[in-house]
Parts: sequence; C-alpha cells; structure tokens
Amino acid sequence: MMARPLGGKAGRRLALVESLQLDPKRRLVLVRRDDCEHLLLLGSEGDTVVETNCPAPRFELPAPRPERPMPETGP
Repeated sequence: MMARPLGGKAGRRLALVESLQLDPKRRLVLVRRDDCEHLLLLGSEGDTVVETNCPAPRFELPAPRPERPMPETGP
C-alpha cells in the first residue's frame, strides 16, 4: 500500500501508510510523519500508541535487467 497524504494535498507531512481491522472494535493504523512511522491501536475503549519513532523503510528500485536479444524466427 502506498502512503497517501491525509487531506489529499501535496506537501503534507502526515500520511496514512496502512490500516488493519483487527475486529469490529479495534484497528491498527500505521501513520508516517516526516521520516518517522508510528503504530497506533484505535478502539472504542481508547487509543494506544504501540510503537513510535520508527524510521520509515527506504526502498531502492532494482537495477534494470539487460535486455535479451529476441530469438530469430525463420520464414
């Protein structure tokens, strides 16, 4: 899931990374603020910070593969 800015405006510092419904009353949400991620447990009994100040993972795109020559086909 791609992080999306809350409110849909460019330049926002806050993004919802992922959300997981645990049961009808509880949900885990992973939010990103700047370069830190925070895991929150939201529920009808109250909200809890599960983990905070987690560095956001850095992903690198793999190097492109060299193109293979196309096999020749005879007439």
